[in-house]
Amino acid sequence: MSAPSQEACALPHLAEIFSALTRGQHLCRENGKLYQALQEHEAEYEHLFHCLGYRLVVDERGFYYFHAGEGQNVSPQTRRSALFFFVLVEDLWAEEGGTADLEDLVMERVWTIADLPHLKRQRYLELMGMLEEEPDEGLLRQEVGRLERFGFAIQTGEDRFRFRPPALRFLDLAREVVSTMEDKSGEREEQA
Repeated sequence: MSAPSQEACALPHLAEIFSALTRGQHLCRENGKLYQALQEHEAEYEHLFHCLGYRLVVDERGFYYFHAGEGQNVSPQTRRSALFFFVLVEDLWAEEGGTADLEDLVMERVWTIADLPHLKRQRYLELMGMLEEEPDEGLLRQEVGRLERFGFAIQTGEDRFRFRPPALRFLDLAREVVSTMEDKSGEREEQA
């Protein structure tokens, strides 16, 4: 691994970008100058971060983040965010009958805390209870704030938010979980 050049250290907004990415943020077009700097100097940033021991992921759907290294544990915040998203996706999946348009349903909508399914079914309440906090609207607001801090959502008004492109990572995870569950269900049926 070669050392970063002086030119690499002079990359625009380097300190802001590095700080955001090391805190787990995901940067997309809505991050303006930071996203633009990454896009315009992508190869240089990738090389510099690689030299520093980080892997910059350039997602083709229009966002950047640092890949967590092998052996890194999933943080409690990530678990909470994943659970929040899985409940949302499961509800949409059931409501829409397993539609292939799940991405559009999640990404093209402005959500309100009151409209979220998390507190409306016993199963979801039990899942949310796994967070070791009493599930209520306050907990949902906290989670939306967390999603915003990491670049997955943006608040558009009081108790209103929408997802940003990096939230597609959670949708990918949800699809993997559903696929795994379907595979296991199919295996059980074949064995019976």
